[in-house]
Amino acid sequence: MIGPLSKASLCYWHRFTRALLSGSHCLPFWFAVSKVWELCGTREACFRPTTTMRGVSALLLAAATIAPALAANQTQDGLKNVKHIVLFMQENRAFDHYFGTMAGVRGFKDPNVHISKNTGKSVFHQPVNQSMVKVADGPDTDYMPPKNVSELMPFHLPYQGGDYKERTQCILCGSNSWQANHAAWNEGEIDRWALNNTPYSLGYFMREDIPVHFALAENFLVADAYYEGQIASTDPNRVTWFSTTINADGSAAGGNVSMGGTVLDNNRDPKCIQGKNGDKYSCRPLHWKTVPEYMSDAKIDWKLYQDFDNFGDNTLVEWRQFQLAAKNKTDLAKRGLSFSGLKSFFEDAKNGTLPEVSYIVGPQYLSEHAPYMPNDGAWLQREVANAVMNGKAWNSTVLMVSYDETGGWADHVMSPHAKRGTPGEWIKDPFTADGKLAPTGPGFRLPFYIISPFTRKGGVYTEPTSHESQTLFLEEWAKANGKPFHVSVMNKWRREQLSNLVNALDFNSTDTSVPKIPEVTEPTKDPITDEYNGAWNCLLKFKGDVQPKIPYGTQEEEKALFQEPGFKAVRGNLTEGRYLSFVSGKRRLSFQSGKLGTEVHKGHFTEKQLFVLHWQGQEPKDNEFKVTAGDKYLTSDLSLTKDKSQGASFAIFDNGNGQGHSAQELKSGKFLTLKGDNVTLEKEPSSFKLFTVTM
Repeated sequence: MIGPLSKASLCYWHRFTRALLSGSHCLPFWFAVSKVWELCGTREACFRPTTTMRGVSALLLAAATIAPALAANQTQDGLKNVKHIVLFMQENRAFDHYFGTMAGVRGFKDPNVHISKNTGKSVFHQPVNQSMVKVADGPDTDYMPPKNVSELMPFHLPYQGGDYKERTQCILCGSNSWQANHAAWNEGEIDRWALNNTPYSLGYFMREDIPVHFALAENFLVADAYYEGQIASTDPNRVTWFSTTINADGSAAGGNVSMGGTVLDNNRDPKCIQGKNGDKYSCRPLHWKTVPEYMSDAKIDWKLYQDFDNFGDNTLVEWRQFQLAAKNKTDLAKRGLSFSGLKSFFEDAKNGTLPEVSYIVGPQYLSEHAPYMPNDGAWLQREVANAVMNGKAWNSTVLMVSYDETGGWADHVMSPHAKRGTPGEWIKDPFTADGKLAPTGPGFRLPFYIISPFTRKGGVYTEPTSHESQTLFLEEWAKANGKPFHVSVMNKWRREQLSNLVNALDFNSTDTSVPKIPEVTEPTKDPITDEYNGAWNCLLKFKGDVQPKIPYGTQEEEKALFQEPGFKAVRGNLTEGRYLSFVSGKRRLSFQSGKLGTEVHKGHFTEKQLFVLHWQGQEPKDNEFKVTAGDKYLTSDLSLTKDKSQGASFAIFDNGNGQGHSAQELKSGKFLTLKGDNVTLEKEPSSFKLFTVTM
């Protein structure tokens, strides 16, 4: 019997993986697994269960952990084809708020939606009561519910029709503060969005309201497991974007006040903020090293594009070294603090002369931060995307569009967190007098999509991802191109548990075609200042009356939780929250009368072809699931049972670079395989195309 890995076996495994990774970068992962089998003597010996690691053999998990590394290794030549990376971050929108109705993503038809222990209902049913009060950043509207109403579900913001589609473009929401969003999270129950923020937090848009956002996301690749870096406001998240850390106590950056303290709130003053427990935080200036500085050291050409009205979103100005660079007019200031303007970005993109890495910080009125309008932001996004897609370097460019934080808009999914007490991930909450421990992040989900020839018609990306992931991608890309750098201030847990986005790109199916993105009216400008003013025009037109009536007591669940029917191909290692179809060749995995079988891959997906994953892990990257077909669990002998304890555990891997996914039953170490009408477990791996489906 193989027991827990000893120091000797760990050293042996280390030598084996190093030798493996030093070979051909085209070496398939499952070849690596076969080598493990050879070293064990028999396949069965490698996969005998142990009493450790939740019953999964240590060697199996060791083999599983190298899958992402090998997938990344296989794409090294592909990453060399990437010459330009553009990182573009907008403001204050949540995933459900924008894309909860989108087909084939973890949206309002989520089969794994959390059931609150406090209410006994899904978190789509948010409690409301007579104690609700207006929050500091909320709209000036009376939103107390009638006495007979105790809950509110998500609602389409322009549901009243008429001109509300226009009015709700400049709607206000609630608070994006640490306090409001930790309260909404409520120790994991996610049931106080309306109570501790505002009922408007539950409002969402649909395709008809934001067609440009839908078009950009769906013509390329959208992520539905991309989280805020921090459960907090703009500065903490943009500081994370630029540096991978907020300098929390115990973090890799240090955590002490002399370095700037922990960045938990927005601060433009050259001093610290003091919490209720007496602790100081969000001090200015900051002193640790930023990602752009690491790139400069590695001789990577980078630049930040911004106009003067940048909303304070270029948080590089908060670091002491950038302040000194501005004073001394050094290269660091020229690259990161100058106001070359977005027009220069459009020109550089057109001519194929963008630097290797570009950051874009948009104008305030185009940022999409409520009340600044989604449609005005859509115009900017369309301009950026078209400049890249029609530029001379389109075939070698990757454009990532993200948002800094939710802005008080609700999302029903919070990222898994590090184990309580993990240094740099849990801190004494300065907003409470007792200083109880609270997680810094990652937080709720945000819209995120990647526009590139390597993501064209890519579907949905499912790996746990956050702002740090963009830096992890930069590191992988730099290493492949002979300019390696390693951001040492990134916390160990984030580095280990968040996706590096490599699986989002498929270098075997490059598609440089340019989709037609819907037209959108250019935002209005003040005739004197020449600055954008769309939100003010909207508010003036409607005399500030832009908040819809809250639909208390009138909601029907099917209508409130609408999600478009359709499907998307899956990229990345799996997370839960979707109805999945497994396709191999011309057959689909199916179930009928309590048995697994196959059906011809043709026509619409049916309910008998859809399966649901139930995550059994603790850390974001834990690859262990039980699988249900209808109301029954898949067992280790591929039968179906209502007894959850008899359900088998599976690992599902993205084989990397467009090679599909493989599903492995963990007890036997064998792989799910479709053979004609039959479904079997085989010793050799089998590849599936995976689709996430909304009926």
